Amino acid sequence: MPAKPRVQIDLVGDETRFEWYKPSRWSGFYLGVLLSALSALIVFAIHWLLTDFQWFVLLTIPLLALVWIFLAYSLAIVLFGRESLAISPDSLEVKYYSLGFCDARRIPLGEVLRVKPGSIWARHNNRLLTRYGIIAITTFGNPAQFAVGIDDEEAEWLAEVIYSCIRSRTPRRPIHQMCERLRKLNDFDPWPDGDLEGSGGIEFTTAQERYPKPSDSTWKVLVTVDAIELSNRRRWSFSDIVGLLLLNICWMGVVGAWFQLAQSSVFLSLLLIPTVVLGICFVASLLSELTAPAWAERYTIRIDSVEHRWSCPLFAKTSLVEFDALGLLKIRDYNHRSEGFNLRWLGMRHITSGNCKVVLVDSMRKRIGSIDSLTAGEALWIADTIARELPGAVQQGR
Repeated sequence: MPAKPRVQIDLVGDETRFEWYKPSRWSGFYLGVLLSALSALIVFAIHWLLTDFQWFVLLTIPLLALVWIFLAYSLAIVLFGRESLAISPDSLEVKYYSLGFCDARRIPLGEVLRVKPGSIWARHNNRLLTRYGIIAITTFGNPAQFAVGIDDEEAEWLAEVIYSCIRSRTPRRPIHQMCERLRKLNDFDPWPDGDLEGSGGIEFTTAQERYPKPSDSTWKVLVTVDAIELSNRRRWSFSDIVGLLLLNICWMGVVGAWFQLAQSSVFLSLLLIPTVVLGICFVASLLSELTAPAWAERYTIRIDSVEHRWSCPLFAKTSLVEFDALGLLKIRDYNHRSEGFNLRWLGMRHITSGNCKVVLVDSMRKRIGSIDSLTAGEALWIADTIARELPGAVQQGR
């Protein structure tokens, strides 16, 4: 245990709560200076625009305003961001607070596999990489993190305390036992530590217990008489929609001001073309986020065929692969070197891994296709569902 731990631990009823708050003073000072200088520049630009109208000034103000919003939110996160982790009898909840906003994720205790010290790297000015210590929480689905900026010594101690608290509440965790069985059988770690792509992945076999669906998975399974249908749809992201909306508003102001300015110069008229093209890309990105539920993919798997359908609001593509018989399933990890954690300014808590895929192989040992961008838990659950619901199609375990 460190001499002066920064984390606060409280017992509230049947919950064990961990509170973490560590403002970065130097980063806050640096961002504060930049924000003050940018604010003075915006005030000066508005005064200039009101006293002596110039198109290039009107062109600059929306961009400065967008940068100001980004810096202000970054400063609020650095100075006022707080984290909490609560362990109840049946779940673990990680929360992040900043300026009244709360980003939370609840994880069933049975899905927590490991708690260990980790690190994330943030890039500053596109050059300098800064390391931040964290508590990395490996789950059956997407990983989670806690206590960004913790010291290594305290991280070792805190990870052991959190994991011991979880084990005391769930002495037997079926999901963890299944993953341990697979790890011993195939040297497969649900977290991407091994080079599975180079070795061709592991051949999946069923166990006595069924692999459950991870609680944070968006995939849906429909079992019919002769087929299994796997479907997934995108979800709305409030932070992405707000960010893209602000970006489009500012960029439309830039395009409008540039259009007025370009009428007096051929060179500026040529520069208007990439500006408009970039604006169209921003609008397309916003429309993509607004229509997120309409973007979907579906796999229909039968013993002798696999149909894949990908659809968006204006386009759909269907492909069908036929074969003699489905022989086996493999689980591969195609991004094993990634730690799965990235520092995100707009909501740092939800980190999506999706580094695994289920590869379908026919009876002639030829690759049919794959279901990509899955977490380790989703890959195990989907492979187990296919193996059990298509009797005789793949090898069954003992």
